[in-house]
Amino acid sequence: MIQVYILEDDFKQQSRLENIITHYLQEQHILESSISLHGRPDQLLAEVKEKGNHQIFFLDIEIKNEEKKGLEIARRIREKDNQAVIVFVTTHSELMPLTFQYQVSAFDFIDKNFSEEKFSERIKAALDYVAGNLDQPAADKTFLLENDYSRIQMPYKDIYYIEVSATPHKLILHGQYDYMEFYGTLAEVEGNPHFLRVHRSYVVNPTNVAKLDYSQRLAHFPNGETCIVARPKIKELIRAIEALHGGRK
Repeated sequence: MIQVYILEDDFKQQSRLENIITHYLQEQHILESSISLHGRPDQLLAEVKEKGNHQIFFLDIEIKNEEKKGLEIARRIREKDNQAVIVFVTTHSELMPLTFQYQVSAFDFIDKNFSEEKFSERIKAALDYVAGNLDQPAADKTFLLENDYSRIQMPYKDIYYIEVSATPHKLILHGQYDYMEFYGTLAEVEGNPHFLRVHRSYVVNPTNVAKLDYSQRLAHFPNGETCIVARPKIKELIRAIEALHGGRK
């Protein structure tokens, strides 16, 4: 599913973007998609619940006469999600060099004063990129969980462990860069060969276990976090860790 977010406080520009994106989705027969229009940054940020490169943000840089507001919002998005696609759409082409200073890894910088044809081409090129990502999830390197409520995509190397949340029907992912809650069950995760279920409430990535404390039955991770390992699962986790290094020497 492609999720499109637009931050633009000019109604005409909002409609311009929405029309181009809607036509693109129809032409490409992309039925699973959504477009969210926002004139206020806080509204946009409040709506974003997922992560992954199936999400694309078209951000105006100047919002309500705040010249660099879009750059600040992009940075906040990037802090939470290092895979989302960010595109700046603005009349302030002179601010393009600042996008590098804000370190948001923007996919493109599109000038609103482009001809309609060029403007449309650039918007569609960004959408093409996102659509291509959906077809190439890099299953051997990337964890992908998709259900009726959420879509999570993240490199396995960045995931430490996943636990059952206190909120019904939700999980919490703990990783190198992320801590996020999303809808899902451990049953959807534990069959994945990159993970091992070590407790009724925990699934771990053996690759990222920094230390295993047998007496306390705790798996330690590089960021200092720990999770409980059920007694019957200790040996299984040891074998999984040893297998990563070619077995016991």
